[in-house]
Amino acid sequence: MENLNKQQLIAYRKIINGDNTCIVGEGGTGKSYLCEQIKDDYTLFICPTGMAALNLGDYARTIHSTLMLGPKSLMAWNWEKVKDYIEKNKDKLKVFFDPYKKLVFEESSMIISGLFTTYLNTFHLIYGTSSDILFNGKQIIMILDPLQLPAVKNTCDPYISSSKKVKSKSLTESDLIINHPAFKTLFGLEKGNIIHFNENMRCNNAEWSNVLFHCRTGFKLCKSIEEKHK
Repeated sequence: MENLNKQQLIAYRKIINGDNTCIVGEGGTGKSYLCEQIKDDYTLFICPTGMAALNLGDYARTIHSTLMLGPKSLMAWNWEKVKDYIEKNKDKLKVFFDPYKKLVFEESSMIISGLFTTYLNTFHLIYGTSSDILFNGKQIIMILDPLQLPAVKNTCDPYISSSKKVKSKSLTESDLIINHPAFKTLFGLEKGNIIHFNENMRCNNAEWSNVLFHCRTGFKLCKSIEEKHK
């Protein structure tokens, strides 16, 4: 704990206290470092991609692999297309999820809203809970960078001929996980459980950190004098 900065310490204490917690911050602000401090046998780390899981460590899993959909994984964003497969595996899924008390969604800004709905409904199905009991009451921790790569939205069935080009639809506001009704139920400024990490732990050069920040935000927030030199 002595190595945590102020924002990390606030988040750490909330998590240890069992509170649902959303951590927002750009790369280098210590989000992954905090994950290292809270990992234990009762915490499941869930990532939207295999690369994100590898970057976090061998204790992380992809969100698709935890659903046990196999070749149907690419349809996981559409609950209606996968619910029958979830139903068939509900006993196995319950055995898998039972030991975990905390679910940590890493890089969660890359999780499309439909996929989050499937995850929610999976818990309702395997535990027989009503819609107002999210994730069977397990503690939820979201870690995200709003300027991270956006989630991919498929236009059609992914099992078409590989010779055909598959384009992605433009994301709508409702596709963003932060606009999902369950996200808003779990987190909110009025709840005091959204914590912004803004101290770059990788770079202590203030001028260079400022350049990196404006590169990430497309220079939309920089002063006019800075725009002339971008």
